[in-house]
Amino acid sequence: MSNNKTIVPNVRVATWADTARMAEVAADAFDKNDLCGRFMHPYRHQFPDDYITFWRRDIRNHLFDPDVTFLVSTIEDGSIVGAAKWKRQGKAAQKLTRSWGAFFQHHSINVAHKISSSIWPNRAADPTKANALDKAFPFFAHYWSGPREESWFLDMLSVHPNYQRQGHGRALVQWGKEKARGEVICASLTSAETKEDFYHKLGFVEVGRANVGPLEDVEGGAVMFCDKP
Repeated sequence: MSNNKTIVPNVRVATWADTARMAEVAADAFDKNDLCGRFMHPYRHQFPDDYITFWRRDIRNHLFDPDVTFLVSTIEDGSIVGAAKWKRQGKAAQKLTRSWGAFFQHHSINVAHKISSSIWPNRAADPTKANALDKAFPFFAHYWSGPREESWFLDMLSVHPNYQRQGHGRALVQWGKEKARGEVICASLTSAETKEDFYHKLGFVEVGRANVGPLEDVEGGAVMFCDKP
């Protein structure tokens, strides 16, 4: 009798208590990523704790955004091995509002992180690249227009290297595709290098490139859409 066991990832919405582990997973998953690793954080191996702190701050800064949903994928014992950030884009997203409690949580977290960042700067990062993504966005923003303006955008997908190819990434992507399908809108993403085939198998098609302008020497960057049904 075979002892092989089918792995069924458990995907759920993330909580504050998950954020420290999510940051560790993201740091490991993106260590060899050209954009987040080499380009933005060339000193991540000298300062690994700073690199993890970057991810923790980024996740916590957006955890209470009304247009953002963070997910985690866990294994049988409940350990988090994958995480994703899906963002609702378009005019409908602008109408989303957070509760007063969430508003004050979001504001307090951002203030605290700005203060801590000024006192303890990210030594893993190249400070000249801190705003590269913002500066590059106008070069490819047009892809999210017209019939593709309304979209669920996969802003981050990370699976710990020890648990890749076990269905966690697929399950985290499927959540956003189902949300988009339910609203009859697109799902979209920008792919990391070598991941285009993975997304293509899940129904995404490349429509352009995001590694342009300030990001022209960065690998990856395929803009991919799963158009509305």
